[in-house]
Amino acid sequence: MPSVPTPRWLQRNPRLTILLFPVYVVAIVAAGALLGAILHLGFGLIFTERTAGFLLRKGLFNGAFYAFIWSIGLSFVICIVQAHEAKRTASPGEKTDSASH
Repeated sequence: MPSVPTPRWLQRNPRLTILLFPVYVVAIVAAGALLGAILHLGFGLIFTERTAGFLLRKGLFNGAFYAFIWSIGLSFVICIVQAHEAKRTASPGEKTDSASH
């Protein structure tokens, strides 16, 4: 399983950082769809008389939908934090703005 890119990788490939945004969006939506399917199936079989196929489809849709709403902002924040970490580790001897004043 691939891991999250390190700040050193981001320093060497700054223009490729933008490609991480859609990767994070897809990963978050996929995780949300999977979680939604599991939760709908688990709770639906206990509390309703629906079929497992219906519950899986409904869970995949609902999970993906709600995860997509959150994935755009969350992916943006993750990319910004990674870019900030890459920039910060690029020059470790440099002081921050608040410390220099």
